Amino acid sequence: MKKPELNFERAREKADEAFAVLAEALEMAEAHLIEVGTTLAMEGRFAEVGCLDPWRVRIARYRSRLEQMNEQFLSAFDEEQSPEESTQDDSGSKLDVRTRTRGPNKTLTVTLWDGRVVRETTAAQTFSIVLGELGWDKVKALGIELSGIPLVSREFHNLYDVKKMVYQQMDGWYIMTNSSTDRKVQLLQDISEALGRTLSVTTEVD
Repeated sequence: MKKPELNFERAREKADEAFAVLAEALEMAEAHLIEVGTTLAMEGRFAEVGCLDPWRVRIARYRSRLEQMNEQFLSAFDEEQSPEESTQDDSGSKLDVRTRTRGPNKTLTVTLWDGRVVRETTAAQTFSIVLGELGWDKVKALGIELSGIPLVSREFHNLYDVKKMVYQQMDGWYIMTNSSTDRKVQLLQDISEALGRTLSVTTEVD
């Protein structure tokens, strides 16, 4: 029996749009936490910065659930995948194992306060180098976390592997780079402002 030709492209697009809205809401909440944490750190109220941790954990957990839901939902419109090609999680729910196509890559170009320009092959590399220029210890003191993981740390975080998070290693520091390019831009702007530095950050699609 011939397999019918199906086209769910519009359904996939609408699903992506819906999940993108939810992801953006999470990013806004996370950005607010970073803003509050940065303000508290600048005022030396580090104990209060620690009080934000439960909120960071909640956001990280929901982000993980949202990504899983997105994969499960989109698998319903995967024309190339048969039911046998999926796997199951601990609860018995089927999970899609295909690799999703991502949008075009963006690179960062950052002009530092002294006129130097940093533009590496990837946004993650540029992001990491600029953080180093701002000062690892100073950035760490701001207490910024992404998805429950410190933005910069001397220690390897187990969630890098558990959740397959992307990170960079530089100057003996681990840098959490598992964020969109637009988020990296916002982080650099927030951090440089908190540290009294002036940066010019632009993005470019490869």
